[in-house]
Amino acid sequence: MLRTAVPFEEPDACAIIANGSIVVAEFVGRRVQLLSRSGRLLQVFTGSSLPFCQLSGVVAGDGHVFVADFDHDLVHVFDVVTLGETLLLSRGRPMGGES
Repeated sequence: MLRTAVPFEEPDACAIIANGSIVVAEFVGRRVQLLSRSGRLLQVFTGSSLPFCQLSGVVAGDGHVFVADFDHDLVHVFDVVTLGETLLLSRGRPMGGES
């Protein structure tokens, strides 16, 4: 069965990763959809470490997808191979208490 994208709720940004997959960040939907070139749904991210709030941008590069979360003042980072997530910045500082 072909899984198509979940209907978008105000998509705000998109990017193409190296394998041609499409990443769409939704402002109202508070999620990121990873789609194949043909539009088949591959994965839906909602923020595992911290739920998404107001997504305002997405960039793909170096095997990662970077998603800006305006309301939380941070960047969610997803590994495109493992689909693991880390939080890159919080209010301008690296996560984990580093300065």
